[in-house]
Amino acid sequence: MTCAIPAGVIAVIRAGSAEEATVIGRALARAGVAAIEVTFTVPDAESAIRALATSVAIPIGAGTVRTIAQCEAAADSGASFVVAPDLDVAVVARAHQLGLCAVPGALTPGEVGRCLDAGADAIKIFPAGSVGGPPYIRDLAGPFPGVTWVASGGVTPALIADYRAAGCHTVCMGRVLIDPEALAISDESALEAHARHVLAAAN
Repeated sequence: MTCAIPAGVIAVIRAGSAEEATVIGRALARAGVAAIEVTFTVPDAESAIRALATSVAIPIGAGTVRTIAQCEAAADSGASFVVAPDLDVAVVARAHQLGLCAVPGALTPGEVGRCLDAGADAIKIFPAGSVGGPPYIRDLAGPFPGVTWVASGGVTPALIADYRAAGCHTVCMGRVLIDPEALAISDESALEAHARHVLAAAN
């Protein structure tokens, strides 16, 4: 399988407003993340996706995409991929019709198999950290060769090398990338500096 999202770190943004998500996204893009995922738990997430898709040079995706309507809104806003915590076959199919990379979520081998049958471009293992982290994904990769794995949930900088060694194409990171004090005053430079420090530790 191939996927439009790049290898590296996807910054997952959950914020209280579209404006806040946009501030975070601009800072994290400059800090060097591989892609940004704005979740549909953000109020008016479409506005943040659109603002970032037109202002930064890295792929922008939509997260927590659980309905066809959200998938269509993501495409209309300029997203290039959609991510979900679970699998909805209809959402995967619609994403492909719209030219988007579809990354549904799975945890068990049975769920992984259903994602593959649905045509997933990559599979997000969530919550990876709660079920054993890199060793768990390494065990899954044995009977499912060739899968583009995305680890999400509890990923820390110290574990990124282990996730990569286990076969992960991409890892998702959220709050650890964001300095809450800098965010409280919308200090993009401080947000960028903090994220750079975290990413440096990860590398």
